Amino acid sequence: MKSKLSVTLDEELVAEIAKALSTGKFRNKSHVVEFAVKKLLEENSPQASGIRPPTSPTHTEVQNG
Repeated sequence: MKSKLSVTLDEELVAEIAKALSTGKFRNKSHVVEFAVKKLLEENSPQASGIRPPTSPTHTEVQNG
């Protein structure tokens, strides 16, 4: 299910979205924004960067310092 979201963007960014729409790759503005957010989240996820999320230290790690 999709949720409606309201955002405010700089005019320059809105113009870039219009350019992206003119390529025919995207159905509408929402599709452009959804694609961009997914890409941003994938690129910044711990799995994408190879960084594992922090874990709590085990009892042994706490004792050994």
